[in-house]
Amino acid sequence: MHIEDYHVFFFDLDGLLIDTEPLFYRAFLEACTETSLEIPWDFPTYYRYSSLGREQFSRELVLQFPQAGECLAKIFERRYQIYEASLVHGVPPLMPGVEEFLERLSFLERPLGVVTNSPGEAVMRLRREHAVFKLFSFWVTRECYSRPKPYGDSYRYAYQRFAFEGARIVGFEDSLKGLRALASIPATMVAVSPLAILSQETYPEFASREFFFYTSFCELMQQCGVQKKL
Repeated sequence: MHIEDYHVFFFDLDGLLIDTEPLFYRAFLEACTETSLEIPWDFPTYYRYSSLGREQFSRELVLQFPQAGECLAKIFERRYQIYEASLVHGVPPLMPGVEEFLERLSFLERPLGVVTNSPGEAVMRLRREHAVFKLFSFWVTRECYSRPKPYGDSYRYAYQRFAFEGARIVGFEDSLKGLRALASIPATMVAVSPLAILSQETYPEFASREFFFYTSFCELMQQCGVQKKL
């Protein structure tokens, strides 16, 4: 993979650039407790299901805990409210290697953008706290499109708005739902996750795509020679 070969860069946000997933996990447990549900999922279990998208997450939750079916909407609503409230006490850190990678990409002077399921209000708080996010030239938030990932609405919107004729696009994701959404556009797919093995061997549905997997942006920079070339 040669980073300098690409013209437009799309990035997911939560779990890829910034370590928000543990906050969402704790918010989920608290929301369940408020509805008198005790869900004994550890973080890896929660992450495995949540990375599939809300619909599959909901099906798995109700399958294991049928009583959750009556209060799914409330759980998701409260999870987000609790998560937002937690940001008052401090914004989570960037994922390892993110700041250096984005700074080095900026020297290419090519469009960098975020394509996220998160609403604009929550995103603004994160943007204010992490100066490196000023390097992004566009943000596609939940208000911009109809259906969330794993549907491809978000990336199709970004592609139509910010790609240009002849541009080579590369997208970075940390979850299966994100990769499935990214697969809706003609882009090189890069999975970056320390929590899941997101390879073409693991997910043959991506076998026909130009696809790369790394456990962190630090590993990506080392293997791609980003530190030397930019």
